[in-house]
Amino acid sequence: MFCNMCGKNLPDDAKFCLGCGAKTRIAIEQAPKAPNYIRAEEQICRFCGGVYSRYAGKCPHCNRVTAYAVNKTSAPAVKREAFDTVKKRICGKCNEPNSMASMTCIKCGEELPLDSQVVTYRSPIKKKREFSVGVKVWLILCAIAAFLSIIPTLTGYLSMPEQVHALLPSYGIYIMIGIILVIIIGVSYIILCSAMKKSAFFTLVVCRCLDLISAILLLNTLNPLVEVSLLNGMVAGSVVGVIVNIAITFALIKKYWNDME
Repeated sequence: MFCNMCGKNLPDDAKFCLGCGAKTRIAIEQAPKAPNYIRAEEQICRFCGGVYSRYAGKCPHCNRVTAYAVNKTSAPAVKREAFDTVKKRICGKCNEPNSMASMTCIKCGEELPLDSQVVTYRSPIKKKREFSVGVKVWLILCAIAAFLSIIPTLTGYLSMPEQVHALLPSYGIYIMIGIILVIIIGVSYIILCSAMKKSAFFTLVVCRCLDLISAILLLNTLNPLVEVSLLNGMVAGSVVGVIVNIAITFALIKKYWNDME
């Protein structure tokens, strides 16, 4: 037997040419015949004419990859967006959409017949993403620590002798500024945890920096009463603590940053 396309000599039972790959007479005769009709879930193979399931990856007759499999692997995944559907009755006089329970138009007062036009409106539903449990626990612990940090500072100020208060008139001002900033920091942690507000994080960073400046000025005021080495250690500890706290907080919420308001 010879190939009708290239004339190559082939075995008598060959279904495809070994030279050009064309179908032989045997392959054409044995190919399944396409029916006069097919069901909705079926598809006709473009290579052999056989019928297979529309969602099959390969044709069961010729073992060729189907168009469904090619499109499924090559086409990018489409993100399906959830929609909220609301039906409205359209006023025939002013075209104003009204609720389905309305008997008269809310704009012109025209009576709405029962057979008035009904239009379905679709609006995308934006799912609010929440922090994981670990992030929430960290933010709540930071808020509690911020509020508790007020107690030793205020207690230390009140327990100082009156002579020291007279020598350091600005000490009380720094204390009040620090307490206000710490309260704002704690509230920012709570807002960040509950409402996922970017503005709360920026407020937190700004107030942390201002609180650090206030602490440095306070320690500078106490310079005559505190050793220099202890003063430098307290300043360095405060700076490192604030930087580490802000870095860890941002690293935890970075995963949710695009979903925050």
